[in-house]
Amino acid sequence: MKWSKQQSGYVLILAIGIVTVMSLLVFGIVNQVIVYNRLTITLADREQARLLALSGIQIAIGQLSDDPEKSKKEDGKVGASPKDKQESTLQKSLKKLVPLLNRWQTFSLAEKEEDSERSCEIYIASEQGKININSLYDFKQKKFIKEQELDGAKIIQQIGEKFGSAVKDQSFAENLKKYIQERGKPLDDVTQIAGDAHFKKLKDYIFISPTTRGSGKNDHIVNVALLDMLTVDSKSKQVQPWFLTASAMVALGFKDMQKNADKKVWDTFFEQLKGVHEPIAWQQKWDTLLAPVLGKGYSSIGPEIRGIFAQELDAASFSVVSYGKFGGTTVKVYAILYKKLSENGDENNSPVSYCIKKLYWI
Repeated sequence: MKWSKQQSGYVLILAIGIVTVMSLLVFGIVNQVIVYNRLTITLADREQARLLALSGIQIAIGQLSDDPEKSKKEDGKVGASPKDKQESTLQKSLKKLVPLLNRWQTFSLAEKEEDSERSCEIYIASEQGKININSLYDFKQKKFIKEQELDGAKIIQQIGEKFGSAVKDQSFAENLKKYIQERGKPLDDVTQIAGDAHFKKLKDYIFISPTTRGSGKNDHIVNVALLDMLTVDSKSKQVQPWFLTASAMVALGFKDMQKNADKKVWDTFFEQLKGVHEPIAWQQKWDTLLAPVLGKGYSSIGPEIRGIFAQELDAASFSVVSYGKFGGTTVKVYAILYKKLSENGDENNSPVSYCIKKLYWI
């Protein structure tokens, strides 16, 4: 009889153990389902944000490219207005491009206020408005370029000091000179500079952002970034002074065009372009055209830097930073856009359009 009583107590303990194990299994399954659902939502949001970021690139292409129908009207094929016919090619191009550059544009795609955030932010800059780092050094002769009104070493020194001061790296100028000389061959990509051990402080200043910040307790807003100042994707060693990027303006000692010039100044600028033809002699035209928007007269520009400014318009390539935001997820992408070659080979009379040549996920 005693053995029988012990048997019933053993079954109870076994039952409790089985219930405990089953509870743990159910809890584990439920937890896995919850985690999977959250992961699925996160991945779905990320994919939506990625598509929005890519959409921002397409928006930029649309803004930069010509409307074929509008181009026909401007050419007089459909019926352009007398005012349109009087505008020069230079004036038309600058009136279209300058307002798009070096500023953040936000496009909200939320249908209702209660919807989660669905938007894309884009920042367009001209590659011709950046300094071609490869063009400042003669890799065959192993020395910095030195021509009339163009001294590669002094340009590196100035932009290095200005940029280094902005990012709190006082040795940036000397390290950049040393890096170019020791490398001994042209850079394939500007990001290679940031990968060097001497430029560890640049990790927060590679791509431009709505508020580019330093790291540490004393964060400070700095409107500069390495890929917004330097380029290897410009065929010319000269820069377009009216397309200067925000970072290039800081590096060369100018005021920010978008912040410095109000609507009245820009209206005067575009009006004065009517009688201007390329090539432009900046010694005569700089103070009239660009000093009001850049905040610096021609005589104030160092003689070793004046030769870097192009006298003819070139809008062959642009860069775009695009932020896609969906819910609480943000995906960032950086693209280099190049002008498409026309099918008939006649670039002068064909609508301008752009395509993606490089793409970086940030």
